[in-house]
Amino acid sequence: MKKTLLSCLSTFCAISFIAAQSFGPENTINSTTGANPYVIASGQLNAGDTDIDIVIGTFTGGTVEWYENDLNNTGVFNQQTNISSTLGAVGGLHIADLDPTNMNGMDVLATSYTGDMLVWYQNDGSMAGGFGTATQIGGTLDGAGQVTTADINNDTHLDVIVVAYGNDGSTDRVVWFAGNSDGTFGGEQTINAAAGSGPGSVGFRDIDEDGDLDAVIGFTDLGTIEVYYNQYIESGTMTVSWVKDVNTVFSGGVYVFVAAFADYDDDFVDDMTNNNEIEIIKADDLEAGSNKVAWYKKNGGTGMWDETDIPISMANAGIVVASDINQDGFTDIVVTNGGTAGDDIVWFESTGAGTYAAEEMISNAQNQVFGITIADFDNDGDNDIASVDYQNADLNWFSNRDNLLGVGEFEENVISIYPNPTTDKLNFNGLRTNFEVQIFDMLGKEVIIAQLGVDESLDVSKLQSGIYILRLNEHGTTFKFVKE
Repeated sequence: MKKTLLSCLSTFCAISFIAAQSFGPENTINSTTGANPYVIASGQLNAGDTDIDIVIGTFTGGTVEWYENDLNNTGVFNQQTNISSTLGAVGGLHIADLDPTNMNGMDVLATSYTGDMLVWYQNDGSMAGGFGTATQIGGTLDGAGQVTTADINNDTHLDVIVVAYGNDGSTDRVVWFAGNSDGTFGGEQTINAAAGSGPGSVGFRDIDEDGDLDAVIGFTDLGTIEVYYNQYIESGTMTVSWVKDVNTVFSGGVYVFVAAFADYDDDFVDDMTNNNEIEIIKADDLEAGSNKVAWYKKNGGTGMWDETDIPISMANAGIVVASDINQDGFTDIVVTNGGTAGDDIVWFESTGAGTYAAEEMISNAQNQVFGITIADFDNDGDNDIASVDYQNADLNWFSNRDNLLGVGEFEENVISIYPNPTTDKLNFNGLRTNFEVQIFDMLGKEVIIAQLGVDESLDVSKLQSGIYILRLNEHGTTFKFVKE
C-alpha cells in the first residue's frame, strides 16, 4: 500500500499555523505504579466535575488504581486510594454505569487473569469519588482478559462481555452476562467457545444493520479473526444466538492481539447504508510480515474480506486504537509497541481514502505498552493519550498539540450546542469540518448516530423526553442535554 505523507496549512481569522510535532513530551503521572501495569481506562469518576479521570490495572501487582484529574484543565492527576490491591493479575478494565437506577456515577469493571473472575466496583457517588468492594459477576472464567459493555439483547440495559483466554486448560470462550441496570446480572451466555482458540479481544457493531449488535473476535492462539452475527432480530423470538460469517476475516496470524470495528476508509455514508461494509482492524504482536497492522473490508461481490496493510516500523504491534487525532473528520490510528525495541507509541494520519501517512512517533521512552486510552485530559478540545509502561511501572500522558493555535483561531474553535433544553433540533458551534455525533440515553444505549456537515443541525424530535448524552468522538467532547 502506498504511503502518503500529508502536510497541512490552516488559515483562520488571518492567522496561519503549520502543524509541527503533534504531541508534547511525556508527562509522568506516576513512576511507581503497581508492578507491570497492563490495562488502562478513562472516564468521569467523581461527582461534581466533568474532568476525565484514569483507572489502571497492574498484572503482577494485582492493583486497580485510579487517578483523579485535578480540575484545573492542566492534565495533572492525583492518585487516590486504590480501588483494589488484591484482585491479582488484572487482565481487563472498563468504565461504565452498571446501575443507572441508583444514579451514583460511573462504575469500574475488572477481570483477574489468574483468579479466573470478573468483578465490578460500585461508585459511591461522592464528590471525592469512592468505590465499594468487589462484586463478582463471573467466577469460572479461565484466564479472564478483556471486558467491555454493550446492549446485546436490545432491552436498553448494558450487558457485560468478557474474553476468557483459557490459561489453565478450560474451554477458551467469549461470554456475556445480561445486565438489569441495577448492578445485578444474569448467568453466563456464550458467543463462542472452542478449546485451544485463545480469544484475545472482542468488539461490537451492527454490521449487518438488522438492529442488533454483532461481534468480531480476535483469536490470539489460532491467529484468526472471525465475525459472529447476532440472531436476536432474525430469530423472531427475540432470543440471542450467534452465527459465524462463512468467510474468515483473517487467518495465518502469529499472535493476534487486537481486532476492532471502525470506519477505517472514512466512507461513513457508504458504511451506514450498505450491509457488511464496516471495517475491522487488527494488530498481530508477533507477525513478521508487512501485515502486522492491517484493516479489512467485506467485498460485496465475493463476500471475502479484503486486506489493506499499514506499513509500520515496530517489530511487535501491540494495541491499535482508532481516533481522530488531528480533528479533520477522518479516522486516524494509534499503535503501541508490544515489544521492547523501537518506538513505543506511533500514530498514522488518515488521508480520508483508506490510506495513511507515514507513522509519526509519539513516544520512544517506554518499555512495552499494552494499554492506552484516548480522551481530552486537559479540556482543550482535542484528544490526548495516556499509556501504561509495562516494564517500568509508569503511568504517562501526552498532550495533543493540535489546539496550539493563535488566540483568534482558538476562540473560533470553542465547541458548544444549542438550544438546551430542546424540543426538536440541536445546533453546533465551533466545528470546522464534517463530524460524527452519537447520542446515548442514560442507560448507555446508543439511540442516534449521525454524520453531519459543518452547519447542519441534528434532528432529535423523535427522542422521548429525558436527559441524554451527546458525544463528539473526533473532538473528545461530551455534552449532556435535555429533550423536552
